[in-house]
Order: sequence, then structure tokens, then C-alpha cells
Amino acid sequence: MNIEQQIRQHLRASMIGENKELTSLLRVVLGEFSREGKDLDDEQALKVIRRMHQNAIMLNNTFEEIELGRYLPKMLEPKDIKVIIENIIEVNEISSMKEMGKIMSELNKCKESHLIDKKVASEIIKTILS
Repeated sequence: MNIEQQIRQHLRASMIGENKELTSLLRVVLGEFSREGKDLDDEQALKVIRRMHQNAIMLNNTFEEIELGRYLPKMLEPKDIKVIIENIIEVNEISSMKEMGKIMSELNKCKESHLIDKKVASEIIKTILS
């Protein structure tokens, strides 16, 4: 079952349980999905949910932050990101901050890229190369 199907299922359950706040939030999520286009794959759906989750954090909306967070995969820990970055640096023989773009490009190519917080990765790169 893909993410959109899960949300639709949870929407039905929230309507039956008369959870108005959750019902409203899930309807907004599905509306955002439809703005992105029909038949979103999970990666596209996750981008929408991540954006909404970040907005909830910025607006200090704890309910939305928690509910939307349930659909997001667990991000990699900084120590795991550091191992990946160190490997990229070693394999590509990178030694200066001038090549940070190359590291970020390689990070985006790795299979775990959707689980890497790019801000955390950037800070780790700066620490390693400075």
C-alpha cells in the first residue's frame, strides 16, 4: 500500500471516529497531493509531506507536526551521515571546501539520499574539511 492509499485509509478511519482535526489535516494533505498531479509515487508524496511537516514546525503546530511525522521515514543519524560523507571524500580524493558541491552531488546519488538531512550533511562536511 502506497502512502496516498494509507492516508486515504486513515482519512476514512478518522471520519468514522469523528476526529475532526485529523480529518481536516488529512484532507489538506490529499489536496496538496492533487495539486502535485495524479498518481504520485511515494517519493513525490514524501516531498509534499516533508514540506508540510517543515511548515508545521515553523508555525509551531505540534498536532500537525506529530501527525505528518508519522508518514515520514526515519532520517539517518548524523554519525551514519558522517560515515557516508567520509566514504565519498575518500573515494573521490576530496580535500577542500571548494569541492563541497561534488560531495553534495554524490550524496544525492546514493540510495539513502532521501533519508539524509542536507543541512546536517552540510555541517558535517564543513567540520570534516575545515
